[in-house]
Amino acid sequence: MCSCLYLRNLPRRPQSRDHYVRSLLKYINNSNPFVLNSELPLPQHETVGNGELVLLDEPNGIVDISVSKALTSQCFITFIDEGRAQSFQKKGLKIHGRDIDIQFAKRDSLLALSLKNPLLLQRVLKSRRQRLDKEKWVNKRRSRRLRSKLRKKGLTEEQISAQVATQLLRPKHEVKKKADDGNKLRPTDTKVTTAENPPNKVLLVQGLPQNCHSSDIEPIFQKDGFVEIRLVAIRKVAFVEYDSVAHAMAQLNSMGRQCEFNGHTILVGFAK
Repeated sequence: MCSCLYLRNLPRRPQSRDHYVRSLLKYINNSNPFVLNSELPLPQHETVGNGELVLLDEPNGIVDISVSKALTSQCFITFIDEGRAQSFQKKGLKIHGRDIDIQFAKRDSLLALSLKNPLLLQRVLKSRRQRLDKEKWVNKRRSRRLRSKLRKKGLTEEQISAQVATQLLRPKHEVKKKADDGNKLRPTDTKVTTAENPPNKVLLVQGLPQNCHSSDIEPIFQKDGFVEIRLVAIRKVAFVEYDSVAHAMAQLNSMGRQCEFNGHTILVGFAK
């Protein structure tokens, strides 16, 4: 049995992880010391646990709360053992009178593994490093080949960078479009296509320039129904959320699927 629980249908996550964790702890245990004293620093656990273990919540055996970078209504909670996780799930949790969906995670977090089986943790970390190294090598090779093909078509470097970013974000087996397809880009064709996803209230923005901040692109998307922007700087993408599918669709229709931003061609479509 896993000692991690997956919670969804939570209130919207604040910008600060510190604020979010303390807010969630307040609903779990309003006498929690980290709730009563906002100046008390939250424990920072190392994956392999070299230092003394400090629980986030003693009565419930909570070790850590990790939040999603992309989605605002979910989190993972790591417990000291499987028994505490099971007890928490049975007890349930209500926030603003709403029952929170609580399920066992598919696998333990790295922190949970470090507490239960350090040797297994080392094997998992080694396997991850090997997989990431392989993916990095494969992506580099895919990038070189794609760039070479697109240069032969006469595309500009900006168009090539946007197209490569789009293709590399998709799993290799999903990339059905090859450079020599019937729908291939011609030298005079400036349109860069993006993967089509069903309409929803979150837009995916790709091909952002280096060192871009949320505040830089917010004015472009801050129209009717705008909720927030979640930037994933390392992948040069951002998720723009609206309060309804209609508002997201209206924004996409008004700006199109491709636009210029600070000398870069950015691609806009519906997120998955």
